[in-house]
Amino acid sequence: MEILTREVLKELLEKGQGPCLSLYMTNPSSGDPRQAQIRFKSLLQDGEKALKDLGMKEQEAEAFLEQAKKLLVNSVFWQNLENGLALFLSSNIFKIYNEPFSFSDLVVVAERFHLKPLFPILSGEGKFFILGISQKGVRLLEGTRTSTREIDVDNLPKNVSEALGFDTPQRQLQYHVAGSGTSGMKGTVVRGQVMGAEVEKKYILKYFQTIDKGITDLLEGEQSPLILAGVDYLHSIYREANTYPHLLSEGIYGNPDAYSPKELGEKGWEIVFPHLKKEEQIWAERYIDMRGTGKTSCDIEETVTAAFTGKVDTVFVAVGEQVWGLFDEKTFKATVHPEKQPGDIDLLDFIASHTLLRGGRVYVLTPDHMPDVTNVASLFRF
Repeated sequence: MEILTREVLKELLEKGQGPCLSLYMTNPSSGDPRQAQIRFKSLLQDGEKALKDLGMKEQEAEAFLEQAKKLLVNSVFWQNLENGLALFLSSNIFKIYNEPFSFSDLVVVAERFHLKPLFPILSGEGKFFILGISQKGVRLLEGTRTSTREIDVDNLPKNVSEALGFDTPQRQLQYHVAGSGTSGMKGTVVRGQVMGAEVEKKYILKYFQTIDKGITDLLEGEQSPLILAGVDYLHSIYREANTYPHLLSEGIYGNPDAYSPKELGEKGWEIVFPHLKKEEQIWAERYIDMRGTGKTSCDIEETVTAAFTGKVDTVFVAVGEQVWGLFDEKTFKATVHPEKQPGDIDLLDFIASHTLLRGGRVYVLTPDHMPDVTNVASLFRF
């Protein structure tokens, strides 16, 4: 299953050729897949109308939506729909994301993809990962406050033998925990040959380095926290191998195989939530402290240019609001329109997208939780 990452965002921003249709939908969760199909069909009809309003002929609009309409008869897809669905369609892109994260129902047809509903996920506010390591192998889970799902990852080794390339049973490194549950690893037995503790650790470290390579490749560009789940003894060794910059110092201790994905997700959320809220609060207070110094802005046009040039370090944008206008990439000038005009883009969406692409932080908040009385508030790098 493909994961939403900054690389996905970059592809949608750079390769989408207008018109671009962005569709977000929340699963009605009625237990009846037909309800989700009905809602999806209604949203596609809204998209078809928007395409015709842009001047596309009926036959062209039907051809444009053909791939999306094929989902309506895919019963397996609807039976496995999670909380939210995000679909992106243009002349050269067709991407679908079945997410544990709920979206408000929305269809936008414009010259660029509308990506703002993804920002709570992509900025790390809305999700986290759990890496479970045990005798049985490796598990990667993606969690949110309300749900957890296990991710099939092709490039993670299934066991020590696969990671280290042992070619005979006599040379296989197999360790087991002397003790289980939350008490951690009290000892390790290596079968096949007698090894000292340092040699044993060397092989486990090499195994973990292989896992880390798979994780960092998969989560390239991610800012979401990663939580390690495993017996006590393995935590310190894995941290020695780790290169993913958002591995939390706290972890889940004990054999992860003893927990269901839901139980691991609940334990993970208890760990990650204080981190997310603390970080958001720190940057909101920093914005307030730096107002009037030239290092902040609540002006839409100024922030659009700053985001495009990589000047924005952290930005807060109001959820559920749009500011329509244009940005000229040659003159670096943004123009705000009081109402949407043909060819307009949502400038709040533009700000958040380019901030995230250039390594900045994005917080999508309700208007009453914004650190200023505007729908955008940004801190500059320089």
